[in-house]
Amino acid sequence: MDKIYAYFKNISLLAIVDIATCLFLLVLAFMFFYHKRSLRVFLTLIGAIVAKVIIDALGVFLGNNAFALCSEVLRYFLLFLLVAVVVVYQSDLRSIFQRIATPHGIDLFQEGFGSGDDLHAATDELLSALQTMAKQNTGAIIIITPTTMDSNILETGTELNAKISAPLLVSIFNTKAPLHDGAVIVKGNKIL
Repeated sequence: MDKIYAYFKNISLLAIVDIATCLFLLVLAFMFFYHKRSLRVFLTLIGAIVAKVIIDALGVFLGNNAFALCSEVLRYFLLFLLVAVVVVYQSDLRSIFQRIATPHGIDLFQEGFGSGDDLHAATDELLSALQTMAKQNTGAIIIITPTTMDSNILETGTELNAKISAPLLVSIFNTKAPLHDGAVIVKGNKIL
């Protein structure tokens, strides 16, 4: 009991800041996993962290490298779990970092538009083209991207760099047209 009292008696301001930072990061992780409805993953991560802390604390209090093997196994398990979470939630993490990196809180989907009217006009043209193609039983893959596309994808098609319009989209997906394609990439109000 004296060791526990001595441990808490010697806590510095830096240790308190460290604990507060860890708690803040845990709350952020909880909010992320709760929003993604993956609470089991979060609880597994927290359980492994708590087990690691308990094993390390027991090792310190008991001395003589007690639970050294368990501590190392849990350390590698936590590392594996962290890598697995990053791999599984890669697209979600990318969108979070894009939002953080976007200056002045600009919405990524409005990036290519001059105003809200341009956004509505482009949406109307897109919907009109989709309705026309649906009536004609014409299939179309339209990729709407808020950011720049990988150059490998862009190099495989014909570059148009044209303002989006319903007749242009319908003609692109017309199987008898010379520029017929199965997919287009739309960024802002432009067909790339």
